[in-house]
Amino acid sequence: MKRIKRREFIRYFGKSAIGSALSYNFFKENISFAQSSSITSSPYIIIVHCDGGWDPTLVFDNKIASNYVETQPGIQAISGPGKLEYIDHPDRPLTKYFFQNHGLKTAIVNGLYCGSFSHSEALIKSSGSFLTTTNRFADWLTFYGSQAGGSYPVPHISIDAHSIPGTLGEASARITSETIEKARVNITNNSTIFSSKNDGALSDYLDEKYKVLLDNRITQSLDSEKLQALQSSYVFTQTINKSIIETSFDNSKSQFENNIALAVNFLEKGYSKCATVQAGVNKQWDTHSNNDQIQSENYEMLFSALSNLIENTQSNSSTSLLKDNLTIIVKSELGRSPIYQTNSPQGKGHWPFTSALLWGKGINGGKVFGKTDDFLRGVPINPIFGTTEAADTNPLEISNIFAGLFELFEIPHSSFLTDDIIPASILLSK
Repeated sequence: MKRIKRREFIRYFGKSAIGSALSYNFFKENISFAQSSSITSSPYIIIVHCDGGWDPTLVFDNKIASNYVETQPGIQAISGPGKLEYIDHPDRPLTKYFFQNHGLKTAIVNGLYCGSFSHSEALIKSSGSFLTTTNRFADWLTFYGSQAGGSYPVPHISIDAHSIPGTLGEASARITSETIEKARVNITNNSTIFSSKNDGALSDYLDEKYKVLLDNRITQSLDSEKLQALQSSYVFTQTINKSIIETSFDNSKSQFENNIALAVNFLEKGYSKCATVQAGVNKQWDTHSNNDQIQSENYEMLFSALSNLIENTQSNSSTSLLKDNLTIIVKSELGRSPIYQTNSPQGKGHWPFTSALLWGKGINGGKVFGKTDDFLRGVPINPIFGTTEAADTNPLEISNIFAGLFELFEIPHSSFLTDDIIPASILLSK
């Protein structure tokens, strides 16, 4: 079956569909999947989500002197680059390495209010999706991608992570580790078709599959919205397969590290503007038993991958598109309880206050912002000035951080954020 020709496509769907290319060379064309074009001043963003609820007292939030918070034996507070303080332990050398080498561009935010003890409710709050009377909005990064990455094939890619595209489904695609592994197996078993050195064969293969899809649906009545969804699905499929082909997966590394490599490829090749990646499998940070050991191991995995990500893209010799133009946000939907659970060996429960880590472009690095009290509750703070004296202040939320980022990077957000969300400009730097 030969490739569907441009004139055939126009005959099938009319002139309104001319903008969608069927060749794999569509990456070189200006295809828009959102209302706005790319905002040139905006950086690439990677969100790393630590699903299940991490324990900030092991790394970010100094509670050593508190009589009401049980902390890991052997920890000590370390003054890092600038005014950055972090928590060190002999079991976490890779964590210490990160802060020593990358702390000057890193900001820690403590005392973030999660809104709930529940995973699902806190995850929605930390991801940015929420219900209004009229709309279900997308998560933070899908919205960012729709505004800053309108000309990218897949403005936001979510890899093995929670994602709520809401009404912005055409700006976001989600793939899982199972999807990636299946594609890699297919690539191995079909090396002639899926060869990174044989893009023409790949293009022919995918276009043939798309032609079959069109033939099967051409007898049906397809309105413009369905056509756009069909075209977007095809573009997403092409982009995902091509990016998996191009990415070198290292079986000696963790799934998270390989997923980070895939995210970097999406961004560096101009396929996506932003990515969300999960650090570990679902609920890996939900430590209702053996909290200190599991959390330590998770933090080592996390900070090892973050150091590699930064050093591979930001070194003096790097030619990465992300060099000096990358922002990283590391978060978890929950924190852990102040004391160990009595019914589980050295486990900690859910806690509605947590921390976040910010690195890179636009971040006021080398500092710690926000704090918790002796009971591990977020202290109210003014998001603009960082003061705690004003009577109308509230604990920081992740929404304050993203409102600040949107404002700093000139992302139109009046339709997405309500007026009561104050940008946390104290965390950001021009």
